[in-house]
Amino acid sequence: MQRVKLFLKHLRRRLTGYAVRLVSFLILLLSDKQAKALANFAGNSMYKLAGVNRKRILDNLKRIFGDNMSEDDRHKMARRVCRNLAHTVMESTRLVKMSPETVRVKADENGAEKRLHQYLQNGKSVMIMTAHYGNWELFAARIAQIAPLTVLARKNDDSNIQTLITRVRNHHGVRVLDRSDPAAPKEMIRMGREGGHILGILMDQDTKKVQNIYSDFMGIPALTPSGPASIAVRNLYVVFTGVLKPLGNGNHSVILNGPIPIPDTGDKNRDIQHLTDRFNADLSQMILDDPQYWVWNHRRWRHSPDSGSKGSTCPG
Repeated sequence: MQRVKLFLKHLRRRLTGYAVRLVSFLILLLSDKQAKALANFAGNSMYKLAGVNRKRILDNLKRIFGDNMSEDDRHKMARRVCRNLAHTVMESTRLVKMSPETVRVKADENGAEKRLHQYLQNGKSVMIMTAHYGNWELFAARIAQIAPLTVLARKNDDSNIQTLITRVRNHHGVRVLDRSDPAAPKEMIRMGREGGHILGILMDQDTKKVQNIYSDFMGIPALTPSGPASIAVRNLYVVFTGVLKPLGNGNHSVILNGPIPIPDTGDKNRDIQHLTDRFNADLSQMILDDPQYWVWNHRRWRHSPDSGSKGSTCPG
């Protein structure tokens, strides 16, 4: 029976991957107006038909906003979240046909280029901690125009979907460092020492596959990767937090906080905790400022300190 379940799970993934590749091919044939209409339809369909995702979104909204958001407002927000996710997928897929000029028009760097260049031109490297907010692939494409960008990411479980993601990133010169690669920490240290690099890290997911600690995310303890902070406390990078905020008219704006002070108390684990807390606090506030653009269907609070699941600090 277990073998049958695994086979069916694998088959579903493969079929989903092939379907995604077919749909992505069709998406590239559409006009901008047609793509927008399709994204609205897909988002509304996701809200109506994807019961598991809808429930997870509603549960997470309830967890964070409690009685400050009525049940009716939670459902309205969940529908907007689904539509925005569909628009993000649509726009990310179409990035393979976007020119650098189009990326610059769609994503206003909002002064980020000048702010980052003052450190990059002085031989420093920059680390940007970000989240699955707005269009993170467009964010990467825009930042890669400022200086060589490497993103720390994991491969998608489906090879077809991973192929699409790789095409988008390669098209815009975004280098990927596999976070499961044992050599990744050494490479991050090398980039920091060399200077002139930008390292982007998505850190808003619950995963047991990396070193982690508990840190409040939107006010609730969440299992959070500790590796970024363990690299940052070495003072090899100038560190920022940031997202690409949608403006509601098809365009976006880069939002950066920083540089963030690096603590040095003499207690490395304490410094890592402090810095991770700061990253989460910044990203939480960016999300809460306009929550419809975050991926509320993530199982962000899957583990908790009360559940007996213990975090493990990344070794130095």
